[in-house]
Amino acid sequence: MTSKHNAADAVKRHDFAENPPVAKAVSLGISLHQGELFGRLNLALNTMAAALGVILSISGCVAWWMRRPVGSLGVPQAPEAVLGRGMVILIVVLAVFLPLIGASLALALALDWLLFHRLGWFSGRNATPAE
Repeated sequence: MTSKHNAADAVKRHDFAENPPVAKAVSLGISLHQGELFGRLNLALNTMAAALGVILSISGCVAWWMRRPVGSLGVPQAPEAVLGRGMVILIVVLAVFLPLIGASLALALALDWLLFHRLGWFSGRNATPAE
């Protein structure tokens, strides 16, 4: 609703029903995501979904830890494949237009270089052969 400065009469009114279907869907999706639609039930469902995501992440790490060979990472040998030209272009474009992807990639490459090459950690990792 829009009104004039210091005026009690509305100049224009815009109702939810006047929105196009995509705008309605986006608005409903945002409200559902923020827990505004169904009160405590919506909040409980969103909290449960977040908790299940955390549990899934932790249980995956625990399952890997329990099944890995003792004293090694238990990861397969890295393939000798070289990145194709198209993949390199895609990575650079994503890194430029989505800076968070670029920052994440730079951090991952820096940690890889530091831990595996510079410090020599995990060099005797007893990797399992790739299938």
